[in-house]
Amino acid sequence: MNLLHILANASQILLTLMILGLLIILHEFGHFLMCRINKIRVEKFSIGFGKEIWSFTRGETKYAISLFPFGGFVRPAGEDLAALEGSKPKPGDYLAASVSQRLTVVAAGPIMNWFLAWSLFTVVFIIGRPVQMATIGEFIKGYPAETSGLQISDRITAVDGKKVDQWMEMTTFIREHTEGPLALTVLRSGSEAIVSLSPKSETDSATPGKPFSRIGIKPDVKDVRIERFPAPMAAIKAATLVSDYTLMTYEAIFGLITRQLPIQTMSGPVGVVGMAAKASSMGIVYVIQLAAMLSVSLAVFNFLPIPALDGGHVLFLIIEAIKRKPLSLKLQERSTQVCFVLLIMLFVVITVNDISHLSWFERIRTLLPHVAP
Repeated sequence: MNLLHILANASQILLTLMILGLLIILHEFGHFLMCRINKIRVEKFSIGFGKEIWSFTRGETKYAISLFPFGGFVRPAGEDLAALEGSKPKPGDYLAASVSQRLTVVAAGPIMNWFLAWSLFTVVFIIGRPVQMATIGEFIKGYPAETSGLQISDRITAVDGKKVDQWMEMTTFIREHTEGPLALTVLRSGSEAIVSLSPKSETDSATPGKPFSRIGIKPDVKDVRIERFPAPMAAIKAATLVSDYTLMTYEAIFGLITRQLPIQTMSGPVGVVGMAAKASSMGIVYVIQLAAMLSVSLAVFNFLPIPALDGGHVLFLIIEAIKRKPLSLKLQERSTQVCFVLLIMLFVVITVNDISHLSWFERIRTLLPHVAP
């Protein structure tokens, strides 16, 4: 491994840490800001967990950067019921605030991540987003498009009569076509032609048991259009995109729970390094888009009703509002501890899966002796 390769890997890791750091800081700042608005004192604002690397104190709050950067926390004063030892919370304590105030504090982290994603997507739409057009650049051997009469540089303008312009919408229509011949309208040398072919049905690890259609074409990577919008329209389109990605993320989580999607489809911080490397090689717009997508994922994940996550605290507070008294401290602590351990185990599994897909890991594995099953 030469010096340039080491420096490239280091820059990819640094970019990943910068992206994750931005998402974490904004998430925790959401909690911090709502504490201030609700006049709740904050004892500590930490980026990362574990041993403190650097810290300073301003006013009543200690600000710190800790050893493990994959997370962070805001510690409001008086949030630990056990520490009160039977005494009542003091003004400025977290537990002295109303249920609605505490709900805003807890929900502010994920909401800040959704807001960040919307802001980043708005920037992307304003400065210009590269869009791959539906122009054929290459055929994949063994697939029906190769012998269908389609030609290189054909621009596909409709799929079964449905107008298309961009590569992504075209592939979506083709994948969803499940029965009978497929009719493609193409623009060739200034005139339109219709080509009929029968797609190949396939499945992949991301959608086991759910077949999709494929015809075997690749895009002409040179046929890219820069899509720009004025600020008001960019903001609207960004909101739509955040909504779409949020829905897609919830659907993916449901697929994992129901075992329709394998856990291998999930990525952790190690996998994000690979995504950041690819995005940085394509340009700043792709890096901003990646940060926005990760921000949506972080918001959705944190809002799940699981103890140890923000969504779990929201669930506890909703139950407290309905019952007009909090759940028992023992139940909250036990459920949080169990879920925290399960989340750590999930994190380890995802990280091992990410590492197993790294090219250098594959090279090491080929050196090890193979054992027949």
